[in-house]
Amino acid sequence: MRNQMLILSLVLALVCVPGCGESDPEPDPEMAELVKRLISEGNLREIGQATYSYFMEHDSVPAPSLAILVKEGLLKADNLVSPMSGRGPLKTDENGVPTEPGDYVYIPLPHSNDLSPDGELVIAYERPENYHGSLSGQGTLVLQTHYGVNWMELEDFQEALERTHKWLAEHNKQSSQPSPAVESE
Repeated sequence: MRNQMLILSLVLALVCVPGCGESDPEPDPEMAELVKRLISEGNLREIGQATYSYFMEHDSVPAPSLAILVKEGLLKADNLVSPMSGRGPLKTDENGVPTEPGDYVYIPLPHSNDLSPDGELVIAYERPENYHGSLSGQGTLVLQTHYGVNWMELEDFQEALERTHKWLAEHNKQSSQPSPAVESE
């Protein structure tokens, strides 16, 4: 949240300086959307840091959900709301844990030395519908396995998501098979 406020302050300062002295400067829609995207990017980075912390604290087990990350104090519920959605804060229980889905989708990936030979897998992403009608075009922000956040056009995002689900299905199939060294009776 502190990083989001710093980014917002810097961008607003850059936007407002040219308008100083004007009596009611018109807000720039492109700049306003850029600020929202920067905040959303920061939210996904926070999600990445929280998932990594959970993974390290729980013997390489991925967090089962974003709500667990909030419950354990690794993430704030505010980080689950994108400014692009225009919604207010999430409903939470008495402990501050969200009781409704946020604007980001998380895919818990199990530990593997071979995450994907075909490219980066998706860990989390902003719901693409948040960008319908925006100046950014058709796409969304995506957190990938190298813990980087990138903008992806919708077609590229759908391919990355499909690759992630395919990898996950293969990984789950392999991990559910009995070890060849163990004979079943």
